[in-house]
Amino acid sequence: MLELRRPIVCPLRVLVAVCALIVACSEQPSAPPLIYARTVRDLLLDVQEFEVVQANPAAPHALGALTPSHSHLDHGAELRALVLPPPAEVRFDVGSFEGLRILRLQAGIDLSAARFLRRKAAGGRYTFEVLVNGESVSRAAVRVGPEPEALGSEWQPLPGADRLRVRAGDVVSLRTGL
Repeated sequence: MLELRRPIVCPLRVLVAVCALIVACSEQPSAPPLIYARTVRDLLLDVQEFEVVQANPAAPHALGALTPSHSHLDHGAELRALVLPPPAEVRFDVGSFEGLRILRLQAGIDLSAARFLRRKAAGGRYTFEVLVNGESVSRAAVRVGPEPEALGSEWQPLPGADRLRVRAGDVVSLRTGL
């Protein structure tokens, strides 16, 4: 009879140990949820996305790349951009969709423009403004100084507009000025 009991007792101990291990694992706090973003529309693919409200006759708006710094880091690196030489204003309709969408907007001054602005408008301000349905949601000014690094030498998140929430049918306007 002992031989019959032994095989039953041994697997029972293993089963109890495995159950205890499973219970111990399940009591650990769960990992934080994974948050991800998905690009659903890239506005920088076609300049026709933008309606011109005001344009600098000497330098119209265009799609291009801006390099606000010699730094290779994210906040100074060359990025695709809507180039709006001041004074300028363009607007676009965000389209139709369900719920909310988030626009990621940043402002920067290209190194070549920074050199020009320092000669022409030293001590002045270069302004960026974002409007949604005609209401200003963000305004920022960068002082044009004599030294290269004083001129917003990196991409700047616009206050209140770096993660701008929009709804279907909203009209977003982008303005620059000196």
